[in-house]
Amino acid sequence: MGSSDEIARAYLVPEATVSSGSSGEEEDPRRRHPLPGAHAANSPIGLTSVLTVLYLVFNEGYTSTSGELLRTDLCLEAVRLARALAELMPTSRR
Repeated sequence: MGSSDEIARAYLVPEATVSSGSSGEEEDPRRRHPLPGAHAANSPIGLTSVLTVLYLVFNEGYTSTSGELLRTDLCLEAVRLARALAELMPTSRR
């Protein structure tokens, strides 16, 4: 998982917003943000949000704001998640 400043940049929020919710204990992010149910998958707003996050993760990897210029790990993860999402989408929405 990235540092709080990397996460804040990806979500376009101040670092304090990200770090204020931290209890200091590592938590599985899937427990805090469970996958939406089938009804949310058909929601254009939900899909737009997911695609926005994938876009931000890929961009942070492609032109990293700190450290290495290119973060291949972030780029590859964004592409992997986008492909997985495409497989889950109904054929009519592809």
